[in-house]
Amino acid sequence: MTPARDGSGPVIVSGGLLVVGIVQSGDMMTAVKMAGVALAITSLEGWPLTPPLMGKAERMNALIVFLGLLLCTWVWGGWGMVLAVPMLAVIKSVADHADVLRPVSRLMAR
Repeated sequence: MTPARDGSGPVIVSGGLLVVGIVQSGDMMTAVKMAGVALAITSLEGWPLTPPLMGKAERMNALIVFLGLLLCTWVWGGWGMVLAVPMLAVIKSVADHADVLRPVSRLMAR
């Protein structure tokens, strides 16, 4: 079985929670609520919260963080999504300390 590479992780997790909720409680509404809350939390964490928070931590532009996440996820799938922000932080840190890369640092700064 190959891993999902289309950003469907939250949907898969929510589907699994739906099944667990049905088995555990026997009530469809409880299971749907569990899955819906999990989907909402993972969606909020992945799109509007993580890019601005990580941008503030490294003093990086939130748009650059978002575009980096988008590009790395598209190119490398789940591993790209996990490694995008650390890679951007390393690039920004190196660019901050290398005179040749000063334009890259300014581009990534907020």
